[in-house]
Amino acid sequence: MFALEPSEITSMESAPRVLVVTQKLDALRWSLMPKGLEVTLVTTFADAKAHLKTEPDLVIADVKLGFYNGIHVAIRALAADIPAIVIGPDDSGLRRDAVAIGATYIAEAVV
Repeated sequence: MFALEPSEITSMESAPRVLVVTQKLDALRWSLMPKGLEVTLVTTFADAKAHLKTEPDLVIADVKLGFYNGIHVAIRALAADIPAIVIGPDDSGLRRDAVAIGATYIAEAVV
């Protein structure tokens, strides 16, 4: 189950604001933009922490962010009542950690 239901997205008056935290190319940003979402892309935990103050509607974080990881970002987001999705490898430990804090974990596709 996703942290933000599709019915919540369509009922919002303005475009839902999504904070994407990843060090990968902005392919995710481009895949979300056509969906009518306002996407902010940052590449570090520090930038994510600063952007959480803007109270986005959803946070999507890559698990691999260097010293910190997407679960650290999700902890901060969830503490501010912002739904969080963590994307990473198909790893039962990472999935368990994300779910334990209340985030949704999605295993990234292997290309």
